[in-house]
Formats: sequence, structure tokens, C-alpha cells
Amino acid sequence: MQELDDVVRHVVQLDEEVAQGIFEIYKNHFIPAYSDLVVITINKPSVVLLEIEATYTHLMKCFMNEDVDLNLKKAKGHLYRASVDCYKLLWEKIYDVVTKVDEYRSSYEGVESELLNKLKEMNKYMMDARKTEVSEVGTEDLEILSAWKEALTLGLDIFHSVNKAEMKKQMRKSRYSGLFPTYVYPMVVGAVFFILGIVVGKYL
Repeated sequence: MQELDDVVRHVVQLDEEVAQGIFEIYKNHFIPAYSDLVVITINKPSVVLLEIEATYTHLMKCFMNEDVDLNLKKAKGHLYRASVDCYKLLWEKIYDVVTKVDEYRSSYEGVESELLNKLKEMNKYMMDARKTEVSEVGTEDLEILSAWKEALTLGLDIFHSVNKAEMKKQMRKSRYSGLFPTYVYPMVVGAVFFILGIVVGKYL
């Protein structure tokens, strides 16, 4: 019981600001991002699992009273990176669909008049996230997570509103139609002139 009382006392003495930061990242960023990632990819990426494992390890060291402040900050850092990884992996997964939806609008099943505004806002938040990341390398800025979250919220909304089968159909049609002027037409014209040359040559 004394050992348990010691553990409780150490937990109570945790840096409140850092502990609150961990809770905020976990609740507002990691959980929703990780849930979306697992649902969309039907997978649990190892890079995220490693960060979760590291977060857990440092938190347990806090309970064991091993350099509490340092381990609490390290736990926050790992959870932050796990959240960023989730956002980036999500973006990688939806990128092809989201960036092509304006070109193949008939595959979009949402309100088309709102599409351009959503794409514009999404790109703005994405640029904000990347700009802040570059200017503040190595920091754990919650503004970066917030910008990623806003961008992915819009991106996922667009992604889920796209008929993927219809988009693939349109892409194949566009690809094959592009073959005619590029390859088939010159071949046909060349063949016609070749045959005409043979025919005309017989009468000269």
C-alpha cells in the first residue's frame, strides 16, 4: 500500500502544464487522427506504433518516479510526433483523390459549388502547417497540429464525398482519349499518305 501511495503522490506532483499538454494532444489530435488513419488504411503503421510505445514507456517511468519531469516531457514529444505522423500518413493516403477531384468533378458527390472553397481552405492550412514546421524545426508547436487538423478535416470531407470508382473510370477514359491525338492520329495519317504514295507511284 505504501508503494501505491508513493506512486499516487508522484503522479499528483507532475508538471500540470506539461500533463495538460499531453492530454490536449491525445484527445484533440492523436485519437481522431489515428482512428481515421486505421479506418482508411486498414492498418496500424509501425512508425506510429513505435511512438505510442515510447510515449507509454516514458509515462510509466513517471509512475515509477524516474526523473518525472524529463520523462513527462519526453512522453509529450513522442505523442506529438505520433500525431504528426498520423496526419502526414493520412494526407499521403488521400492525396491522389483530393488533388484530382477538381479535374474530375463529376465524381464528386458533395455540393459542387462548395468544392473550390474547400480545396482553397485545405491548401491554405496545409501551407501554414508546412511553413511553421520549416521555420520551427524540432519544436512541438500545437499550431502545427491545429493546421494539419484543419487541412485534413477538409481533405477527408472531400475524400469521403468522391466516388472513387467513377473517378478511376474517368481517368482511364481521359488517358485512352489522349492516346488518339498523340499516337493513333499520326500513325493513321502516315499510313494514308504511305498508301497514297504507292497508288500514285503506279501511275507515274
